[in-house]
Amino acid sequence: GSIFAAVKWITISSFFGALINQGDRLVIGWFQDTETVGVYFFGFQLILSTVVIFGAGMVSVYMPTLSKLTGDPQRQAQAYEKMVRVSAVVFSVVCVMAVLVSDPAIHLLWKGRWDSAIPVAQLMSLSLCVYLIGPVAMSFVEALGRWKLRAALMGAEMIGVLIAAALGASLGGLVAIAAAISGVKAIVSLGQCLIAGRLAGLGAWPLIRAIMGPVLLAGVCGSASYYGFAWLMQGYASWAIASAALTVFGGLFLAGLFTLMRPRFDEVMGVFGHLIPGWATVRKQQAG
Repeated sequence: GSIFAAVKWITISSFFGALINQGDRLVIGWFQDTETVGVYFFGFQLILSTVVIFGAGMVSVYMPTLSKLTGDPQRQAQAYEKMVRVSAVVFSVVCVMAVLVSDPAIHLLWKGRWDSAIPVAQLMSLSLCVYLIGPVAMSFVEALGRWKLRAALMGAEMIGVLIAAALGASLGGLVAIAAAISGVKAIVSLGQCLIAGRLAGLGAWPLIRAIMGPVLLAGVCGSASYYGFAWLMQGYASWAIASAALTVFGGLFLAGLFTLMRPRFDEVMGVFGHLIPGWATVRKQQAG
């Protein structure tokens, strides 16, 4: 009986997931012309591919890891909190990189034909630092076997996305639509993270602090890098400005993380040590 109940809620969740990924264009089409829907769809799909790649990767790793700790709630809660902390650092970097790269990449790859989609891609990219935390939270909910709750959370996200699409499309154009939808996605993902944290016995403030610290650091470093080079390199091509800004952003972010959040820096380096062959040996030699 429990298996069939789980299948029922998983099926419902899949339906909600389809509407989350496709329903916004349907709603936008009620208020805007086909050209606006097409441009939004193009920009959204570019960022959606990032979400799918990272989201699928996280679920394939996090969910089995958390499931193995089901018999030890304390260690499971600690593992979830660590996953949120590390993911926040990684996704903050992904967010800024996506924002910086969107303009020159879209312009160069499609020879200016889809430049109108650049604001959509950039606004959607801004939400990635928080939106990608959602799959981490959902992995924890799945590990607990709370399929009904998972369906409810996805249903709430679906409703939020559809309402945001309607408001953005009725009140403005592409920028308003992208801002409304990306904002809702970020808020919903933060809510999913906090609800999952409550199931783990974690307070809201430690999780918010774990997410917002790297997000704020990445935002400051990214803004300083981009606007600094946009001013210094006036007249240069957008790809040159973005390349310079990306390089400096990486250095500033690592320096800031090392200086201001040293435990988080060591934690992230430890995770990379398990992923990159020979990294752990290098770290030990450096420590020695």
